[in-house]
Amino acid sequence: HLNLGIILIDLGKLKEAELSHRKAIKLKPDYCEALFYLGSLYQNTDKLNKSSKYYQKNINSNIIKKELKLFSLLYTAINNFIQYKLEETSIIHEKIDQELNTGSKASNNTNIKQHIIHAYKGFRYLENNLKKSTIDLNLKQIPHIGDSHCLTFAHQTLNISKDKRRIQPLYIVGAKAWHFANNIENKFKSYLKEKIKNNTSSNQVLISFGEIDCRESEGILKYSIKYNKNIEKVCFNTIVGYLNFMENNLSYVYKERYYFGTPAPYLIRKNITEIDIKRKKLIKIYNLILKKEVLSRGAYFIDVYGLTSNNGWNNNNYMMDEQHLDPSSLPKLIERHFYETS
Repeated sequence: HLNLGIILIDLGKLKEAELSHRKAIKLKPDYCEALFYLGSLYQNTDKLNKSSKYYQKNINSNIIKKELKLFSLLYTAINNFIQYKLEETSIIHEKIDQELNTGSKASNNTNIKQHIIHAYKGFRYLENNLKKSTIDLNLKQIPHIGDSHCLTFAHQTLNISKDKRRIQPLYIVGAKAWHFANNIENKFKSYLKEKIKNNTSSNQVLISFGEIDCRESEGILKYSIKYNKNIEKVCFNTIVGYLNFMENNLSYVYKERYYFGTPAPYLIRKNITEIDIKRKKLIKIYNLILKKEVLSRGAYFIDVYGLTSNNGWNNNNYMMDEQHLDPSSLPKLIERHFYETS
């Protein structure tokens, strides 16, 4: 039932997947993997309280693997953060600290451990930043649909039209532009449709996807090298497919759609490699095509690349880590790098 549920999720059949995971849990109430997958399903379909309920069962488990417990804690913290439950978020972060600093190693897989630590540091930074801000919870919301980048500006006040709005993140874990450009039905498309269905009170929406597509180890660059494809052509096909899907699903609900571009590449190595050069070229092309295609559809474009670029490399002035913008960058983006169809 667990494996069937995983397959059904990948196919975008979310209701059937939910039933399969529930059957698995009914047969084995302490089945940590099934509890985690059901929690993840609810998280990605905007049922955050239900999601945290199943993650909590894992957190309380005595038989759970260390890495799965850490992921359950991390995603519970994110659920609280999205709902502006900062005290609850802090409590979970303290538990993550304890898990990372005491007991057995988080995982034999170094990559998984580093991913958890990196994500945890990022969300801890956002939580601390939000605590310093004055948030007006009475403001009308503007949804921000995206991968982890939609969390950067969570609950900030946005002055993008006549009315002030509070940004409400709608997080879809691990989603790429490519997932929406793909002709095959999948979980990310289904997640997006569920997010839209539950957030129809605003006529505006922010959209942040594409940064994962432009990373070194996955997405467009890896695909282009592996199959000897032209980077510009792959960019164009990905962006057109992505925007076609988005506009077909968003434009009926949201009159104004605001698409964020992707930041200039952050140089990690001192010695620039061939891959670095290719990625620099990719991100420039990606943003140029995205801007043109967004504006041609009557939507708005927020030029993250223009803010963060210095001769094509990241200027390191507006980032909180190698991938994510700092929350303080939002006013500068709106003031200096906001584009609409002329």
